[in-house]
Amino acid sequence: MTGLTVSPDCCVIANGRQELTLTGHSRHPHTMQKLVIVGARAHSREIHEAVLASKGWDFLGFVADGKSHESLIAERGSEILGDLAVFGQFDPANVRYVIGIGSPADRKRIDDALTEKGFEPATVIHPSATIGSLVNIAPGCYIAMSATITTQVSIGRHAHINSGAVISHDCTVGDYAIVQPNVSFSGGVTVGTGAYVGIGSAVRNDLHIGEWSVVGLGAAVVKDVAPHTTVVGVPARPIK
Repeated sequence: MTGLTVSPDCCVIANGRQELTLTGHSRHPHTMQKLVIVGARAHSREIHEAVLASKGWDFLGFVADGKSHESLIAERGSEILGDLAVFGQFDPANVRYVIGIGSPADRKRIDDALTEKGFEPATVIHPSATIGSLVNIAPGCYIAMSATITTQVSIGRHAHINSGAVISHDCTVGDYAIVQPNVSFSGGVTVGTGAYVGIGSAVRNDLHIGEWSVVGLGAAVVKDVAPHTTVVGVPARPIK
């Protein structure tokens, strides 16, 4: 991460004029925070890669939610600890979680359930991500390898920014939203809660992507997208 050092025992990381606020990290210095990944399929394995690269977590294993890739997880030297019921064996004071599932609705469902049980989410950032100054990253976020977040950007709770995505100045990404690989946002883009922005799409400056909307793969968004709407194509148009 250019000009920044990220570890799970910091809340604010600063270097000169650069400041990154992480509200999902442990407040207990000099301890390795225990972590589980909820989800045991492809997306969760990418998050595991970021966990390993950051070298700041005591990783316990994966928690399944539905189908799982058991053999591929075993190949990584890890294991599936059980389903969500396994959280009954954990102490919320000592174990954090990150949700390795692409579906915004599923991330919200799991977050609601674990928050009710008193668990706090972790924030996982791959060290190859580039993050500029005055960026706020909420609890539960995942920032993938080679993602770029420039300056004065806000990333909401459990939002996922995937590999190669570029989030430019003054953007806001809402809770549970997912920005897929190689997406580009010009400045001032607002992404609503639970929105899904597909691989390789581009969004013009100062536009609003409505809550729980879907932007299709490779779309060029030149107008606001209404909530609960799917748009596709170049330029992007709603599916009727």
